[in-house]
Amino acid sequence: MRGFWIGLALALAAPAASAQAQQQPSWCFSDTATDDQKIDACTALIQSPRTTLGQAMAYVFRATAYDNKGLYDQVIADETQAIALKPDYAGAYYGRGVAYEKKGLRDAAVADYRAALKLDPSAHWAGDALTRLGVAP
Repeated sequence: MRGFWIGLALALAAPAASAQAQQQPSWCFSDTATDDQKIDACTALIQSPRTTLGQAMAYVFRATAYDNKGLYDQVIADETQAIALKPDYAGAYYGRGVAYEKKGLRDAAVADYRAALKLDPSAHWAGDALTRLGVAP
């Protein structure tokens, strides 16, 4: 009889796990998911066969969750992966620049902010960061 209950529990749990797995990728881009849920969801997207842009975006969104947790080395690693996948992704340069700045690596931050601005001249956020650091674009 115990085997019956274990089997029933597993059968009932399987649809819930499956539904969670289907929802989880959307948590990567969610405003309501926790940082840990975002990290897990973005990791799942990165590891699945997706478009280069989709994977790059997943790296950037996971980097944002890492940034919220103060894990700047992980931010830099993820933004670097996003740049490798999509070299013209200005937001990834900006995000990596923010992490460099938070780590006190001013020159690296300036280089990334300038790269973001070069790729997207309307990227006022990169220009604002350069102004904050007292350097010309």
